[in-house]
Amino acid sequence: MSRKETKIYKNVWKPGAEDAAKKFGFVSPEEIVRKNVPSKPTPLIEQILTGWGNYVKSHFVELEPDLKAEGQRRLEICDPCDMRDRGTCSTARRGKHVVTGKEMKGCGCRLAAKALSPGSHCPLGKW
Repeated sequence: MSRKETKIYKNVWKPGAEDAAKKFGFVSPEEIVRKNVPSKPTPLIEQILTGWGNYVKSHFVELEPDLKAEGQRRLEICDPCDMRDRGTCSTARRGKHVVTGKEMKGCGCRLAAKALSPGSHCPLGKW
């Protein structure tokens, strides 16, 4: 690894790696080389586990303000949606995707948990 590169984890910056490298003098801020790698979609199981993990976590500790605000914004979008059925995105209901216009069915997810998963998306493309 050259002096101008900090350690890369799965082709993206490991959380805190850039700050730690600057703090301990491994690199100066102007020496940091960023690698632009197209992001892959988050696997479904990871979305589910992240959402439920954050949902459970929210009952015991304060979530990061950005994550909490994003989750609240998503739930506000879901509230008036016709596909919502008692807190779940119903698989029995259908709606049109806002971008493609294609008819889609609900995903079956519990919305309180899905809204807290940053890698998740609405089946109708609303968020």
